[in-house]
Amino acid sequence: MLAQIKSLAGDWLQMRAIRTHGSRVGWKIAGRYTDYWKKAQRDCPRAMPVNPVIRTAVERFRADRVMSYHLPEAAGIARRIARKLDEREAAGERLWIDRVDLNSNANYAGDLWLDFPEVKEILQGPLGPFLEGYFGSAYKIFFATMYLSVHEPAGPKTSSLWHSDSGPGTCVNVMFHIDDTVIEDGTTEVLPWGSALEIFARERPEIRRRAAREGRELTGDFRRELQYRWYDEVISQLYADRIVQATGPAGLISAFANNTIHRGGYPQPGHRRRVIIFHAYPSDRPTNWALYDERGIKKSGSYPADPAAEF
Repeated sequence: MLAQIKSLAGDWLQMRAIRTHGSRVGWKIAGRYTDYWKKAQRDCPRAMPVNPVIRTAVERFRADRVMSYHLPEAAGIARRIARKLDEREAAGERLWIDRVDLNSNANYAGDLWLDFPEVKEILQGPLGPFLEGYFGSAYKIFFATMYLSVHEPAGPKTSSLWHSDSGPGTCVNVMFHIDDTVIEDGTTEVLPWGSALEIFARERPEIRRRAAREGRELTGDFRRELQYRWYDEVISQLYADRIVQATGPAGLISAFANNTIHRGGYPQPGHRRRVIIFHAYPSDRPTNWALYDERGIKKSGSYPADPAAEF
């Protein structure tokens, strides 16, 4: 009985953190990220963008935690990046390493920030006003990476399955699409936040029920396996018509809240996806470009332990 009460209390606390803070990082620390966001808005405020395309994107993101938009200048940046990649590959250079979690995504082998000055152009040009408009403050980039996604005959795994990133509610995942993008390229599929909330409200008791039915202890790996299975079932049965999947010309910018339910990076045979991924957070000071020039923006963890840290 005591264990059941603890489980129910944990369910309530977790859902409160999700609804209040948009966070799945854990109810005990969820609020610190929201508090820092409010501080950033006080100390380093930013206005809504003037550009109507970006303004509409901000409004859509606030409502659904998913959106995409395209600007002409983004296409030019994307074409320059694509041309550099194509030329280096044609010269025999190995550009991609380390399949991520044995799925269809491979990481760029070099230093993204140093090798592609266009990354700063993206942030200072078509992307920055969106981040400032949504956060209502300056922004900072916890990390950025570039993926090549190809068809994996063994089928989708890990991030190519339905999941939530289980991080702070202040993180925005942004993808800058280097090539023209169609659905067959494995573009990320995302559930709007309202739909994800409905699933989250049922998730914890459902996962416990399924573990009990199989007579197994609910360990981390087994929990993830059950989540993958249940998400796939419930989304295919009840939410298939709500899935958002961005497509468009090179330079397309798509974004989603890291904690909404999503999957991506599984192209069909003969297709591929090349994207730059940013994990952006609010900042209580202007973006520190000199810091990025000094140390780059490579991934050092899943999320910042301290939202006020300089990065």
